[in-house]
Amino acid sequence: MKRFRYFVFYFGIPALFVLVLLNALAYKQHIVTVVKSKDAEISQNFAQLHRLSTTVITKINETQKRCSSEKSSNSYSNGELMNISDQEKLVSEAKKNISDEYNNSKKYEQTASDSTLTPKDSLEYCMRFLSNPVNGLQSDILGEKSYQPVPDHTSDENILALLEDGCETFGKRFFFMTSEENFQYVTKEERNYPIAYSIVTHRQLNQLSMLLGAIYRTQNLYCIHVDAKSNQTLRNGVKLISQCFPNIFLSSKTERVIYASFSRLQADVNCMRDLLAVPKSMYNWNHCINLCGQDFPVSTNYEIVQQLKALKGKNTVAGTRELNDIARLRTDFVYRVINVTNERNETIEVDSKTFEKHRPPPYNMTVIKNLAYNTLTRKFLQWALVDSKEGADLLNWSSVTHTPDEHFWGMLNAYPGAPGGSSYVSWWQVARAVMWKNNKANDICHGYWVRGVCVLGAGDLPWIMKVPQMFVNKFDVTYDVTPVTCIRTFLKQKTIEYNSTLNNNKKPLQLPWQMLDG
Repeated sequence: MKRFRYFVFYFGIPALFVLVLLNALAYKQHIVTVVKSKDAEISQNFAQLHRLSTTVITKINETQKRCSSEKSSNSYSNGELMNISDQEKLVSEAKKNISDEYNNSKKYEQTASDSTLTPKDSLEYCMRFLSNPVNGLQSDILGEKSYQPVPDHTSDENILALLEDGCETFGKRFFFMTSEENFQYVTKEERNYPIAYSIVTHRQLNQLSMLLGAIYRTQNLYCIHVDAKSNQTLRNGVKLISQCFPNIFLSSKTERVIYASFSRLQADVNCMRDLLAVPKSMYNWNHCINLCGQDFPVSTNYEIVQQLKALKGKNTVAGTRELNDIARLRTDFVYRVINVTNERNETIEVDSKTFEKHRPPPYNMTVIKNLAYNTLTRKFLQWALVDSKEGADLLNWSSVTHTPDEHFWGMLNAYPGAPGGSSYVSWWQVARAVMWKNNKANDICHGYWVRGVCVLGAGDLPWIMKVPQMFVNKFDVTYDVTPVTCIRTFLKQKTIEYNSTLNNNKKPLQLPWQMLDG
């Protein structure tokens, strides 16, 4: 027992003391590390606070100088001190400016190049696409190793916020020709020849705004049909646009548009009837052009007027009487919209063929396959959609067919006695050019293919600017905004230089002689 006590006293107690001492030293080192870390964090926060306060003071000084220069008649100009309320306003404004700058920087970090701000819509830059092949552009052409598409992902919410800031801001952003300085570029001939537009859209408020800005003139009339399935932000945005411009309005009836179904034709019919309802005393238009949100003009408004005048009161509906088996199925059977589940396990609506045979067309009409986008005269639309029994009966017959917008107009246009119509049917077209995949002459698409149609890229600009038609399809600015901004640059330049380069304008296509006699 004595030996045990001796061992504990001489060895156990010192060992315990050493252990406690080591733990104390370790805890002290931990405390030092934590303190140093917190000290570094405090120093960093203090530096950030210092930078922020410096920026605030700078903004306050700038705002105060601006207020002094703009309000030279107030008490500030007499050297009087600002009261506390004025100082608080300036601080608030400075903070708002800092917040706006921060939000803008974040927006540009998250969003690709803005189409209206990028320097790559300059005339010099865009001209290089026309003079060089763009199958992988070389560095000596654009100063880059190879061209990459420039997507513009500006959201509907951002455009809506821009509209809420004011109509003038929105109009300048998208180059609407509304200011007095732009009126000098609109000829008397254009002002005396208003055009009606029927536009169907379902997405991308940004791209729709680009299209409207490119075709907008105060003498024209625009009806926009927004798909009932579209998000509320898009609908609100188009509504605000219509409030900014008195000659732009939404269709009075809205359709839930299903691809290739009757609802697509009905959407256009709704807008066209609304356009007809506007009194001639307000907008005495002679031709209507129907478009979708992914179209874009390749002719100036002056050139479009010249082309429409060259039609001599005729409609232009490209088509053929020669139907293949697929085209015949579209009208030989009854079609219904049904719900199906796609590969992503989502329920979607599709226009589906039934086993029910469809009755023949009314009035012994011949089925004609036509393009969906055309130029139609006011007299023709009044006859087809309002006055005639033939138009009403054919519309009813078409309501259970597939893609009726691709036979309705052609069948009525070829009907005897149709205003501006013709029995001559061909693929001759002035309204819109499309690069089809089955066209051997255009076997290269510099964008990507969708349902056999090229979504055009910057490399397609040489083809785009050579087509004789007034509009081109199809564009997607979320893939590549460059072709749209460059076309807009070319058209703006042609419009501004109209007086000096009159001979440089696109010559209108002349009617085939077969159409002159109806």
